[in-house]
Amino acid sequence: MVKYDFTDKVVLITGGSRGIGRSIANKFSESGARVFITYKSRVDHRYFKARNIIYYKCDSSNTKRIKTVVNKIVKKFGKIDVLVYNAGITKDTLILRMKESDWDDVINTNLRGAFVFSREVCKSMIKFHRGKIIFIGSIVSLSGNPGQSNYVASKAGINGLARAIAKELAPYDIQVNVVACGFVETDMTAALTEEQKQAILNYNEKRAPAKPDQVADFVAFLASDDSNLLTGQVLVVEAKRLKKEERKHFQIKL
Repeated sequence: MVKYDFTDKVVLITGGSRGIGRSIANKFSESGARVFITYKSRVDHRYFKARNIIYYKCDSSNTKRIKTVVNKIVKKFGKIDVLVYNAGITKDTLILRMKESDWDDVINTNLRGAFVFSREVCKSMIKFHRGKIIFIGSIVSLSGNPGQSNYVASKAGINGLARAIAKELAPYDIQVNVVACGFVETDMTAALTEEQKQAILNYNEKRAPAKPDQVADFVAFLASDDSNLLTGQVLVVEAKRLKKEERKHFQIKL
């Protein structure tokens, strides 16, 4: 894996207290960046203090709080180079049983929050004519998944949001992309039913979940200069195991 140097870069990761977000925060911290995370309800203070990662309590559905957090970072360091929007919740049930509040809560955190954070952070990026906005999406935005209509809609919305603002921000040399994760072992996916897990695992012939560190590696690539030619893309991050009929074309005889 390529080792990137993010010294002097200011990185903000939403939903960074656990799972994929925490792995991403660690990756940037180890690479020299000044890292900030947001969390909604709880955070391991000792864990992040030991790694010099600054944390802010922030509900991603609260516009006023989002503005406060972004302004604090910009006031202190003058910029935000990378935004990783990872905050997300699920409230799963079949559509016939889904309450409007379940729909609103998921959309407000997963999609509306992504919009507000992007709007506030890109002001700093535009000033310096550089920046990276990376959304943590999901493969279910492309495949659908029963019992997750609110979640799937929010992640599909992320894809559209990224493609639109990528065009708006391209003149300022700001790249915007989505990492559409397959099944990743996190607290959130642990709460899925076995049927939902299998539906995600089956999407691209994958039979084993990925690790958060693997997603973090790919996010680091997107945050680096190596990805400057990529913008407005929804990038599926999931290992593909060859189908039985495909293997014969890739056999190596020793």
